[in-house]
Amino acid sequence: MQTEDLPFPAYHLWKTNSSFVIIDRLYFEKDYVFDLKIGVINPRNGSIEIEKWALGDRFRNNANLRWRKPERRGKFYYLYGILPRRELYLKLKIKTNDIPGIGSGYLYFVHLYKKYYFKITLATVRKFHFNSIEEELIPYIAGYNFEYGSVTEEISENGGIHPLDPLVRNFSLEYVEKSPEETVRSLMQFVMNVFKKGINVTYIGDYPDYYYLERFKKYGPIWGVCSERSLVLVSLLRSLGIPARIVYAIGFPVSHAFVEVYVNDMWVNVDPSYGVFDDPDFYFEDIVRELSTLQVFYGGVKGDFINNTNEQFVKYPYQENLNYRYLKDSITIMGISGILLGEDYHLTIRVRWATKASQPRIKFVFQDAVTGEDVLIVNTKALLFKFSEANLYVKLKTRKFATHKGEKYVRLKIYLVKEGVLDYAEFPEPIKLKCFSF
Repeated sequence: MQTEDLPFPAYHLWKTNSSFVIIDRLYFEKDYVFDLKIGVINPRNGSIEIEKWALGDRFRNNANLRWRKPERRGKFYYLYGILPRRELYLKLKIKTNDIPGIGSGYLYFVHLYKKYYFKITLATVRKFHFNSIEEELIPYIAGYNFEYGSVTEEISENGGIHPLDPLVRNFSLEYVEKSPEETVRSLMQFVMNVFKKGINVTYIGDYPDYYYLERFKKYGPIWGVCSERSLVLVSLLRSLGIPARIVYAIGFPVSHAFVEVYVNDMWVNVDPSYGVFDDPDFYFEDIVRELSTLQVFYGGVKGDFINNTNEQFVKYPYQENLNYRYLKDSITIMGISGILLGEDYHLTIRVRWATKASQPRIKFVFQDAVTGEDVLIVNTKALLFKFSEANLYVKLKTRKFATHKGEKYVRLKIYLVKEGVLDYAEFPEPIKLKCFSF
């Protein structure tokens, strides 16, 4: 029988000799009508039961999920339904025993001739540093199970936060103050010091919390974007029993992430990128509460973005408080989409750049991937901002491309330019001149 590990494993932290209910999300890549038989391998420090299950879309509100009880026969649970590339939600009751530490458990799913494994890491402590926790806040300490950012293989296999990892736990204990609020402020400042070198916009994706702390311990201050800072802060706070969750702002020019922490009987915003504590007017729009501990809102940081247009770009730059002198000369391709209409191929490219140079330019080169010849070169005018994102739209004539085995391909290269080339990026593979999205 074939076996496969499901991505985005769960990591749950709670007290010994206790129990809690948590929701985990599982991802299957194929569409099929399923008859899943689910078995449980318990961790050494607890046991896992499936109370209910539901199907749903990402970012779907808990109230919209139709929960059902699984059928149980012997040691297996049975689920029936249709799984059209959506998430499978499981409401789990986890009981912990008197063993502190970290244990690994699994749910294994048998479908036809394939077995899927979903890893659940259970971390247990005898008591939290701040020990009074209301029941509805349990998911914001105990739960962690979602994908984030441009997911790397490391985070897909090991998850994002590990509050009981010795390195994480030891750092958090160093910054404990007399009250939860003072501790939050102290840890926010610590995270800002960890990422003191500034922002590198060409990061390839988020890694687990211990990755950044290991690098900080070995090399001193490191680079880091808002999502990485928020990830580390949430882990440090939860290791002390302080409820915390990431808020992801979908906006312009660059989506932003910060943290909400439950202190003084209320949720307050804590932003380890800007050093903001409990300033609700710092952001646009209201926060949309969702099922997972990943919160989402649409908007941005007030006063942080300015609209400015020239002939090539609409730009939404960051404010000066990002401290440009810490930025590396860098450019990266954030996304590409293309559509074929008749003989014209319409292509949109989103890029992000950063530089210390004033008024840089970007050069786009579109090559025939079969012949290697340049088909189109686009040079922007001088860019007014040193750190931003923008879209470029072009229309390519397919008749200018050679055919290989019935298909035509374009290769994309981009250059960040001042007097010379500051940085360079290339899409890793030829793009077929058909409907495409990345």
